[in-house]
Amino acid sequence: MNLQIKQAAAEFSAQALFRILFENFGLAENTQFVVAYSGGCDSQVLLHGLASLRNQSNITVIAAHFDHGLQRQSAIWAKQCERWCTEFEVRLVSVRRTINSKSGQSLEANARDARYHWLDEISQPKQVVVSAHHADDQAETFLLNLFQGKEIEQLAGVAPARPLVHGSKNQLIRPLLGFSRTQLMHYAQLKKLQWIEDPMNHDVRFYRNYIRHELMPILSHRWPGMVTALNRAADSCRRIAERDGAKLSALFEVGRAPQSRGVFCLTDPLDLDRVNEKRQFEVTGLIRHWIHNAGYASPSKGQLATLYCQIMAQPASSATLEFNGPDGPDNPDSLAARYYHRHLYLTKSMLGRKSQAREYLTLPWDMQAMNIPEYGIAVEMVSAESGGMPRRALQGKKIQLAWRRGGERVRLNNRQHHSSLKKLFQANGVPPWERDCLPFLKIDGEIAWVHGIGGLGEYAADSSNLGIRPQFSRLE
Repeated sequence: MNLQIKQAAAEFSAQALFRILFENFGLAENTQFVVAYSGGCDSQVLLHGLASLRNQSNITVIAAHFDHGLQRQSAIWAKQCERWCTEFEVRLVSVRRTINSKSGQSLEANARDARYHWLDEISQPKQVVVSAHHADDQAETFLLNLFQGKEIEQLAGVAPARPLVHGSKNQLIRPLLGFSRTQLMHYAQLKKLQWIEDPMNHDVRFYRNYIRHELMPILSHRWPGMVTALNRAADSCRRIAERDGAKLSALFEVGRAPQSRGVFCLTDPLDLDRVNEKRQFEVTGLIRHWIHNAGYASPSKGQLATLYCQIMAQPASSATLEFNGPDGPDNPDSLAARYYHRHLYLTKSMLGRKSQAREYLTLPWDMQAMNIPEYGIAVEMVSAESGGMPRRALQGKKIQLAWRRGGERVRLNNRQHHSSLKKLFQANGVPPWERDCLPFLKIDGEIAWVHGIGGLGEYAADSSNLGIRPQFSRLE
């Protein structure tokens, strides 16, 4: 799909929309369109324009209305959208959902995320979701991000096309980015369309509304071509972001270490010894790319600079950066980038405190699959070519899962003397959070198997025979 929006016509029309969809974006004329339909002027124009194209192409048009429930009139608006869709002979799909506040995001941002996820849920592989973002939206977004000191990729603003949500195969396109709000309004008046006016759109306490109603008129009076110029600036930032993104993607592929992925990892770790780049801009950009690639919002520039100092400028043996959540590590949605043995791991931030927040557990285990929600893990017994235990050694024995208390000592390979479990963890590169949150196996009161080390003493399986071992996985 061609992601570039060419110069739009002087005025919006159904024919201009036709050219953008089937020439600029290269869509087939039998495409099924799902319109993100609020009932506002912009989405009303888009829906009307697409409905008009059915006479000259074999397209299907569906309107999708998401009621966030953020306004008292929202149920009335949903009914009005239903009446308009009946008038346009367009099938309407709608839903009403309660939007809950999520730490680190505004209610409006949570509503937007919920809307896009719903659109992704209802979209089929042969369908394309279209939204009515236009040139003024792009200019406002550019200024909003500029004033907040955002990075180049944020200054790129509203992309002409992108996946609906991270990792989705469903596409979202914005065919109206080449048209101004005035052009769309003129079309609506020409076609005698009606639309919904959301009073929140005029509340200048919100930054975007302040830019739209207070700042933009002043700037446009001095620079009449400002909206066009800001759209060009956003397009330039997009090209730079795409170029930098390609470099970071290549660096990411070099540094990713799937073989080091542990039980609690949210994505493949980064092996920094493989990354030749040492400059702060590139390293922090790589970390941001790594986190975005996993589907999460990145830390702030200040947080990334601190992490860079800890792992590159003044290297520490280990470091932890907790981010994404104003409530700190006690917020279950907050994340942590954990640096250990020259690797970066992405986990939930609560992880390192689970063993401190609860009593240490010792659980009887019958070797059947079991969930342990207190530690966010599941365990099952699996066959093991190495690091396991002989099956016969477990028969008729008392088997327990036990969590680390500190000071444990274990026997290796039937030796008479014992070794410190802490030193064995260090020698085998077992990350600290796995030491604390994953239990070892006790047989008749003796530590017989430890995660990251394997079977111990008489319970170490002969390398010529297939053994068994516990296998842990993270509970979602």
